[in-house]
Amino acid sequence: MVVLVNRAKMTTATTGTGTITLGSAIASYQSFAGAGVSDGDSVRYVIEDGTTDWEIGAGTYTASGTTLTRNPSESSGGGGAINLSGSATIFVSAIAADIQPTIFQTTVFTATANQTTFTVGYTVGLVEVFLNGAKLSASDFTATNGTTIVLGAGALVGDTVDIVVYGPVSVANTYTQAEMNTLLAAKLALAGGTMTGNVAHGDNVKATFGAGSDLQIYHDGSSSYIKEVGAGDLILMGDSVNIRNAAFDYALKYDTNAAVTLYYDNAAKIATSSTGISVTGNLAVTGTVDGRDIATNIPASLGTAGQVLSVNAGANAAGWADVASGGTSNGFVYFMRG
Repeated sequence: MVVLVNRAKMTTATTGTGTITLGSAIASYQSFAGAGVSDGDSVRYVIEDGTTDWEIGAGTYTASGTTLTRNPSESSGGGGAINLSGSATIFVSAIAADIQPTIFQTTVFTATANQTTFTVGYTVGLVEVFLNGAKLSASDFTATNGTTIVLGAGALVGDTVDIVVYGPVSVANTYTQAEMNTLLAAKLALAGGTMTGNVAHGDNVKATFGAGSDLQIYHDGSSSYIKEVGAGDLILMGDSVNIRNAAFDYALKYDTNAAVTLYYDNAAKIATSSTGISVTGNLAVTGTVDGRDIATNIPASLGTAGQVLSVNAGANAAGWADVASGGTSNGFVYFMRG
């Protein structure tokens, strides 16, 4: 595994694509050794050369001569080692694979006499080697091609070589901060906001309001409901309130300080006023009006045109009929002909 340390950043006068000789620590930073890198450690490095050239990789640190080998994993040169100018900087830094959760797989080999090469797939910088249970330092083996591990000294017959290969865990649906900000900007905050699309509710899924879900709005698959289930009233308020059908025809219309009008097939029939009501069309009554049975007290025929009637409050249907035929209705009804 690679070693990660804090604030290790140095200069290098090395040119070309080979092993780097480290220079001095940059101001406010430490040398690799000062930050805790030991001889033979494998470190994750980043090289910056000028404003456009860069390289990321894993290398083995050597305290004597203060050098660092280069095994690039990505670079501005297409993944290969960049050609250093002699004025680059190099620092220790983690890459994404270093800070993701990891899984590992151990392959166990039983060595033959003087065996040095062991074949196993791995990611450079993500492998550890154990010989008879003891962990080897990075300087005791070579692991640079991703397919073979080569020991610095041949193993003995029967030695156990454990090669532990690490790999990053793939986490689905991860986002950068910028991506999260974009996603959250499209969501409605708990504190409120403005909807720009529809809110779809399935059948019997209620939009509820109030601490006790007192007001409910929903559709049950056949009919739609606006329902007050609490102890209060269902109050509709507005300066102009209309109830219309799907064709936008009126059924009821209310205007502030004006008439409340009932409609039949979009035609006004009953309207309130400051003095009572107005009826447009015929009035069919099947009960009493002010306590009087209209069907009993007023006959179907009231005489001929031109008659003027004065009716006593006690007049009945027989009295009306008497007047219609020219009678006096027991002195209670009088008539004139013009």
